[in-house]
Amino acid sequence: RELAINIIKDIWSYETILIKDERYLTAGDWVKMENNTVSINPSYLAPYIYRVFASIDSSHNWLEIVDTSYDIIHRCSESSKAYLPPDWCMFNRNGEVVLPDISNKKNDTSYDAFRTYWHLAFDYVWFGEKRAYKYIKSGSALLAAHWIKKGKFADSYAKDGSPRSDNEALSIYGMLLPSLAIADHNLADDIYNKKIIPSYRNGFWGNQEEYYSQNWVWFGIALFKGIKP
Repeated sequence: RELAINIIKDIWSYETILIKDERYLTAGDWVKMENNTVSINPSYLAPYIYRVFASIDSSHNWLEIVDTSYDIIHRCSESSKAYLPPDWCMFNRNGEVVLPDISNKKNDTSYDAFRTYWHLAFDYVWFGEKRAYKYIKSGSALLAAHWIKKGKFADSYAKDGSPRSDNEALSIYGMLLPSLAIADHNLADDIYNKKIIPSYRNGFWGNQEEYYSQNWVWFGIALFKGIKP
């Protein structure tokens, strides 16, 4: 516990930044305000964890990080026509979102960004956070439409909502499964039965060498199983 509290306090000291009197969690201790911008990765933000931090570290206002995390995720997603979170996002000194143009793939919704949905589903399931529910419902429309049309999800989408490739990834199905169960349980069941269950053989989902996929499919199922229709 003592070691954990020290780490929690260091996260506050080295990985948060004050922008216009509001404190935000950055993408890591390597982040500096360079060229008047600071890097944010929406999928690194885990509001449910900051609620736990607040219960054991009274010296810092972790609930403010909960609020600014939702603010970041919302504002970084607003620039997408489909209201999808980007892999990366930047803020300037005035607290304004700065995003690269559509040709820059850092602005895509891909292997990083899809984790955002899992984190918010977790916050909704454990803490009943209404902002998480609202975000999930708003952002799942394009994904649902793509599933109905194509029977799969692309592994990346551009800011305008168009698929960047025709590839799919098992890890992404795991990331999205709980949030889709919150938005439309029938849709989530369909994905679970058609993509995840058939991939399971001899204790592994899909390619047993893909450590990333094994983790995210497990995390997805674990949370999904606790969500009632």
